[in-house]
Amino acid sequence: MTSPSSSSITAVIWDLGGVFSASPFRALETFAAEKSIDAELYRRTVFGPFDADTPDHPWHRLERGEMTMADALDEIRANLGAVGIEADPFGWYGSIRPDTYNATPLVEMTKQLHEQGIAQAILTNNVAEFKGKWERLVPIEVFATVIDSHEVGVRKPDPKIYQLALDGLGVEAASAVFVDDLPANVAGAEAVGLHGVIAGPNPQQTSDEVAALVAGVD
Repeated sequence: MTSPSSSSITAVIWDLGGVFSASPFRALETFAAEKSIDAELYRRTVFGPFDADTPDHPWHRLERGEMTMADALDEIRANLGAVGIEADPFGWYGSIRPDTYNATPLVEMTKQLHEQGIAQAILTNNVAEFKGKWERLVPIEVFATVIDSHEVGVRKPDPKIYQLALDGLGVEAASAVFVDDLPANVAGAEAVGLHGVIAGPNPQQTSDEVAALVAGVD
């Protein structure tokens, strides 16, 4: 992708998990390996497909605010049993290693962008039961708007949720950067005209990529 000119980027839209915290999906892969579970089958059964906002998957329904955590987990446990996986849906949680992921460069980047007058938003697929718990990860005061899937009834990568973030910031897609750790979510953002950055395991590298786009550096 050709970098935008230095004057064209006026906003950055950020994902949360896997960007400002260690990726839960890498923890899931570690847990699955330790338990000799098919990691891809376990992930898809617990979280559903990444490349679509499906109408029936319990985790997707949970993230759209259509059911409670307790009800979603009951369905997911039944689905795991149906595919022969004996593991808790949240068994992977203990495999998260926060000490291996330092999000400080990205936190500092949000502060710098705020000082530069760049509008920022959080765009997260999230659940009601986690509301408020993630705010300690970021300097929440620098974000002009927060689009939380369970509050708006739609989740990434549905095009409508990106438009909600753009509308909240009052900017056009071509003027905004979107940062997410899931390639499917970034592809969804790019499909509506946003500039995408895939957050990898190195937060400094992600910060540098965002800075380059904002500065218009090729």
